[in-house]
Amino acid sequence: MATVYLFVYGTFRKNEVNSHTKYKTQLLFEQAWVFGSLYDTTLGYPILAIEGDQRVYGELIEVTDNQLKQFDRLISEKNTSLHRCTRTVYTDQGKTEAYMYVARDPGMHTQVRFGDWKSYLYEKKEELFYFAYGSCMDHKRFIEAGVNDLFQDVIGRGVLSNYKLQFLIGKSDGGRADIIEKSGRVEGKVYRINQKAREYLYKREGVFTGDYRPAFIDVTVNGEKKTNVLTFIVVNKEEEEIAPPNHYAEEILNGGMVH
Repeated sequence: MATVYLFVYGTFRKNEVNSHTKYKTQLLFEQAWVFGSLYDTTLGYPILAIEGDQRVYGELIEVTDNQLKQFDRLISEKNTSLHRCTRTVYTDQGKTEAYMYVARDPGMHTQVRFGDWKSYLYEKKEELFYFAYGSCMDHKRFIEAGVNDLFQDVIGRGVLSNYKLQFLIGKSDGGRADIIEKSGRVEGKVYRINQKAREYLYKREGVFTGDYRPAFIDVTVNGEKKTNVLTFIVVNKEEEEIAPPNHYAEEILNGGMVH
């Protein structure tokens, strides 16, 4: 049976209100992106415009011709201003061409910052789960920053499946940790945090300078699945890994020893 690639975003992503429409489709990448602009319609879902250079995040799935036709019908019923076109989709493993639904005219809607509907929805919650990996597991960093009181609620060891830890962002003294979609698993700590802690993390991770971006993932904690857990992923990844400095490697080891 013939299949094609489809890029879905907004409410069609994993754990969102329309994710059930992807039943029996094949998820290829959940951190895929295209270039354009994402807008909040205020109707409970976003629309994608191909104009703009913002990274818009979503999922790359594989569908049959019949499944694609079902998506066509669903989209036309939901918003007649959207049409299907083919654009380049980027993933951690390269790029490909895929179908997607874009707006002919986005109108005067509010642009979704970071191009990520999940982030747009969940970062506003009063309480979040946060998956720390790499050196972020080392509690000493919180103490030195004077925010130790914000990171006292460690709910356990988290396991992130189908990702791999690599060092793909460089600083003056060496590489820093990142996660990419690849066969494997990444272990870390999962915290329960509030908005003040999230604001600190956004500054520390360089979210507003484009180093890392907030992402919401599924993590297994003590055998229980937690959905839409906050973590941070490098935006502009190096093609080859960069060895981390000794002090950074020590922070990773120290953090990993606690849980």
